Parts: sequence; structure tokens; C-alpha cells
Amino acid sequence: MEKENAGYWTVNTANTKLFSGFPDGRSIDLGGVEINIGKTRLGWATLSLVSKNATGFGSSGKPADILLTATGMVENKGMVVEKSSDTKIRLTNWGTGPVLAEGIPAVIKLPSIAAKTKCFALDPHGDRKSEVAVTKFGEGGCQISIKPDYQTVWYEIVIAE
Repeated sequence: MEKENAGYWTVNTANTKLFSGFPDGRSIDLGGVEINIGKTRLGWATLSLVSKNATGFGSSGKPADILLTATGMVENKGMVVEKSSDTKIRLTNWGTGPVLAEGIPAVIKLPSIAAKTKCFALDPHGDRKSEVAVTKFGEGGCQISIKPDYQTVWYEIVIAE
């Protein structure tokens, strides 16, 4: 369903799924993968899933190793953005590091069996720092809920044979 002032674009291939734009409460169906993005600071986000070994997203019991990335507002500490009109903003101070990234709340539904699927929040080096719950959804599918509490923009999803 189209919504005024809430545009978005998607990528939907066998090994890449992506949403970028204003989710505005939509459920985004990307051919076996469904994305539901929650409230963000500016109402927009980008969420991507890439099958690292080109084995898809767990349909038909296939194993997969997936990188999930979820981003929204990113800024330097102390950065100042001023509204100069109803449609324009301007950056008046770049600020300094560290870079601050908004954590994105989202639910991702995959066609993989929950008992064979694991998800991990990753640190900036790509190392696993905590496990994210995977729950059963529907007949043979699963869902993963990410949230700002994980303090990351990167997740690894592993689907076993």
C-alpha cells in the first residue's frame, strides 16, 4: 500500500533482501523473508540481509550464513543539525567521535526452522557478543526480533542443515 510522504525501495534477489526508506507501519514481504521495522528517530531505516555463501535464507531446509545490517540515524557526538526551512536542514557543527548509531527495532521472519536457526549480535570487529532469541513462526518458519538494547547494527544469522 502506497503512503504519501513515506517512500521506500527494496532489493529482492535469491541472496539479497533490502529495505530502505520510511516503513510507516508496513510489513515488507521480500519473497519468503518478511521485515517489520518499528519506530525510529526520524521514521526511516535501512535493513539488509545478505546470504554470505549464496545459499539463500533457509527455505527448503538449506543451510545459510546471513549478515543482517540495520541502520537509521548515524551522527558524531556533538553534531549539530539545524532546520533552515520546512524542507531543508544544514549541518552547523560536525562534532567529534565516537560515531553514534541508532539501534533499529525490527522483526525479521525467515522461512527456516527455528530450532535450526541461531542469531548473534556482532561487535564492531564482527565477533559474536550476544545471542538473539529466535522463535517459531507459522508452519516451519521463524522470527528474530532485534532492538537497540543489543547496541549494534550488525547481526549474524546461522541456519544449520
